[in-house]
Amino acid sequence: MSQFALLFCVALAPHSPALDARDFDPFSASLERFVAAAGEAELASEASAPAEALLAQPALEPLEPFAAPLFTSPGVLEPQVGRPVQRVQHTWGPQYWLSVGAYWVDGRYDTPNDDEYEEDTALALDFGAYNWRGEMGIALEAGLMKNTYELDGDPLGFGRSEVDVWRGMLGLRIADRGPEDSRFVPYARGGFLYRRDDGGPIKDDGIGWYAGLGCDIRITPQLAIGPSVMFNEANSQNAQEWVFGVLLTLGF
Repeated sequence: MSQFALLFCVALAPHSPALDARDFDPFSASLERFVAAAGEAELASEASAPAEALLAQPALEPLEPFAAPLFTSPGVLEPQVGRPVQRVQHTWGPQYWLSVGAYWVDGRYDTPNDDEYEEDTALALDFGAYNWRGEMGIALEAGLMKNTYELDGDPLGFGRSEVDVWRGMLGLRIADRGPEDSRFVPYARGGFLYRRDDGGPIKDDGIGWYAGLGCDIRITPQLAIGPSVMFNEANSQNAQEWVFGVLLTLGF
């Protein structure tokens, strides 16, 4: 029976793990377990280091609620807050003005016996006061215009006679000096007119109206010259006139 047991042990010996002397040595086994435990602790500390580093970092500052945008569309300009708007400094803006001019007159009148007539050049004097609001100016104006016309004959047959014509005007003028301080300042004018014809066989007067356009071409900030055209109509001699001329204007 003991021989059979011995053979059985020999048959199983190649398949059994080799026995180590440390299995029978308690001190060696304890040392190996201590070294293995120390290695596992070191690995655990290395794995936890990144987490502790992240926790040690300071917290991110909160974003400001009105921070500048990260992205802006190309071609879009951000508004400049607080920058004053630059206004055009117009160099033509007289509070008062005085104009002198000469007009060529083309008129239609009722004359005695339908006599032919011929107009002379008219001289004019205008003055007024502006109230400017940006580009636009509104003015109260007054003017005086005088010329003469000659009749070819009169009822008494004394030949040619000369008739003096006076026109007094009172109205409004509207001017536009432009958004960029233009050298050309156009204006429109209109109002009431008083007319008096006096000379030879004619002595008449009456009221009427006038309307016209013009343009001040600035030479200096106080001096301008420009064309003017006007139409007027009055009861005196049933007059209707077109007048074309040039005005020299002094602003102050």
